[in-house]
Amino acid sequence: MVLRVPGVSPDLPREKLREDLSRHHAKALDPLGISWQTMCMVEQVHGCRIIEINQLPSATQPLSEADGMATRARGIALGIHTADCCPVFLADPVHRAIGLLHSGRRGSEAGIAAAGVNMLTRMTGGQPADLIAVLGPCIHACCYDTNFLVLIEKQLRQTGVEKVWIHPECTGCHVDRYYSYRKESGRTGRMLSFMMIR
Repeated sequence: MVLRVPGVSPDLPREKLREDLSRHHAKALDPLGISWQTMCMVEQVHGCRIIEINQLPSATQPLSEADGMATRARGIALGIHTADCCPVFLADPVHRAIGLLHSGRRGSEAGIAAAGVNMLTRMTGGQPADLIAVLGPCIHACCYDTNFLVLIEKQLRQTGVEKVWIHPECTGCHVDRYYSYRKESGRTGRMLSFMMIR
């Protein structure tokens, strides 16, 4: 995960900020052997639609409207942006499949975590107990009136996922390390979460 990028001002025009962050994100991926050209992303809409990725879309193809992706293909990096919403990483090491979800209040209430588990088990024929779930940095109840983090964990466990790890820090409490849409009144950047099967 690429966190807050020092030296990039969130007061830049939106497109310029996006360009600058993309350049830094691509640079951060290089040492991991992940090319920006292998990154698959979606147009996040705060829903619960998840798409299966079998190959990289063409550069001219518009982004699909969705808030999650899942794949069994090697060498394709899944990427989402967050700034208070929760990045949910799902991995099935038994059947070699991964999923990455963008889960904010609306997506969490719509059940995107459960949808992600269902998508992966449908793809692999495996069981929810095969999965490992990691909930990345997001805003907590101390800084937001809806504790969607608890809702995400509840959904995962109700579907049968037993191994759930939750990042302990709140993005709203630590804007020195994370971007927070709520604490920064919308004038902020986006963190990059990513997964790939090598």
